[in-house]
Amino acid sequence: MRELTAKACAKINIGLRITGVREDGFHELETIFQSVDLCDKIRVTANFGGIQITSNDRTVPRGPENTCYRAAHLLQKVAQSRFPFEEIGCEIHIDKKIPMGAGLGGGSSDAATTLRLLNRIWNLNFSAEQLLPFARQIGADVPFFLRPGAAIGYGIGDELEWFRPPWEFTGLIIFPGISISTKWAYRNLNLNLTNAKKYIKLEPSQVEQLFLHELPLFFKNDFESLVFGEFPELREIQIQLYRAGAVFANLSGSGSALFGLFEDEEKAKAALPLFDSHPYKKFIVRPFFEV
Repeated sequence: MRELTAKACAKINIGLRITGVREDGFHELETIFQSVDLCDKIRVTANFGGIQITSNDRTVPRGPENTCYRAAHLLQKVAQSRFPFEEIGCEIHIDKKIPMGAGLGGGSSDAATTLRLLNRIWNLNFSAEQLLPFARQIGADVPFFLRPGAAIGYGIGDELEWFRPPWEFTGLIIFPGISISTKWAYRNLNLNLTNAKKYIKLEPSQVEQLFLHELPLFFKNDFESLVFGEFPELREIQIQLYRAGAVFANLSGSGSALFGLFEDEEKAKAALPLFDSHPYKKFIVRPFFEV
């Protein structure tokens, strides 16, 4: 048996703009994905059975609805066609640290990490580019996690242009435990408001010239008006992050996690007690660029 392990990092969205709706009903967007060092751990063990999912978290799905299962199933079909006389299976253990349903991309990151590990353990030898079609079949955010770092996402989030950001930060992520359906958020978004201004495509060369304190001048999350209207508690968290010294505070994805970016690590840590009176999950994070 072979066994491989890797980290599956979370992401935050530095701004998220909805730019239109496609004919197939999916929304076009523009966002900056930034991976951070809040990570799940994925362990893949090759075996001669089917696909088994295990986890330290009882709420993690064990069947085809699990993104890691779907990733394994896609590559298993390829592996079996290449090695028709072998029984090809795996066990995938997910050590969860990234809260689910938070807008932090945990499920997508777990799936991308599973693709990368099974690609090696089953000797498929796909390049990152060749893994992209499999990632897109699982979810719009999955392609980004094949190469953690910083990238501008276009299309439905799967068209990516990577760049090296000029800023350093310490982040504070607050997850209030509120479950927000992404489908609900997209269905109720007021596109007349979000598209009121003429759309100008963001270029990596522009972003690479921005300082951290300039981010609020250029980026906002189009879901915030909707989500804060439905859940005023989240607006209060954002206000508290700014009062604590964050230079930029935003909803990640459609939430419900919020993050504050601090230029000073001590300020980020000093903000933690502000949220102690609530049963929130809190994470100090930094940019993550390793695969």
